[in-house]
Amino acid sequence: MTSNYPAYRNTGYSAIFIDIENIYYYLRNVGVSEPDAIVYELIRRTREYLHEQRREPSLVLIGYADFDQVDISLGDLYLMGVEPRTVVSTEYKNAADMRLCIDALEILYTRPDIQTFVLVGGDRDYIPLVQHLQRQGRTVLIVTFRGNLSGDLLNLVGENYFVDASTILDEEMARYIENVLTKMTSKRTVVPASLLPPAPKGSFNPSERITDEDTRRCLQILVNEYGAHYPEVWLTPFLRRLNEEFPLLANHERRALIANLVSAGAIRVERREGNPYPYSVAIINWDHPTVHEVNQPRE
Repeated sequence: MTSNYPAYRNTGYSAIFIDIENIYYYLRNVGVSEPDAIVYELIRRTREYLHEQRREPSLVLIGYADFDQVDISLGDLYLMGVEPRTVVSTEYKNAADMRLCIDALEILYTRPDIQTFVLVGGDRDYIPLVQHLQRQGRTVLIVTFRGNLSGDLLNLVGENYFVDASTILDEEMARYIENVLTKMTSKRTVVPASLLPPAPKGSFNPSERITDEDTRRCLQILVNEYGAHYPEVWLTPFLRRLNEEFPLLANHERRALIANLVSAGAIRVERREGNPYPYSVAIINWDHPTVHEVNQPRE
């Protein structure tokens, strides 16, 4: 019997692990009207990419989700050769991540012919798994949308082993997603001027106008989402918020945004004694010109 596949020489095979929940909810949260269609297409395109660009046939395809919660057809997954894994998510932990890691480790130790592990999703929780696979000499590829990718995960695998989902989808579908993301990022929340607290006493660095886009966005979040409600903003929850806003940045890069604000005189950071541990807070310089700019309502 003649195979439809070309001859592969000196190459291994690949296994694809699809965190369907991760991709589905990302697309739904950014405003995609039919995330299920994008998920199906991304699975097909990922398999084609491995076959055509890397010459690595995919012998394992497994998809993970609480299928009672996502609008994904099990029948359509079966027809694409994907083995569905039904997992029940809880408010405390995404069970899809846990099951994916368990299955990947099982494949690692039982299938020496699998040399490339493909994770479709961008969750930071994959990092221990990726590190272990790399130590075992396996290649790890991450396939997801840039906006859904953890910066720490990207730092670990490197750009050469990240496949931007938008680049492998068909042009029309990729353009649609780009338009949705553009509309989303154009929205702003502003602090009413009547709610602005008085300028705090203390020493700020000399004021410098902030032009870097990411640093301005960081300041905008601090002013609009925290500043009107809290005279002092605890840095730990604020950093978690920055993790959501800047998924492409690593932890040290997100902290660098705060350092930029301090350097420009937009905020100062002070340490507080707490029980059982001390903590740090940010205090906004309400007289700073860029603070005024990011707080101006749009016409």
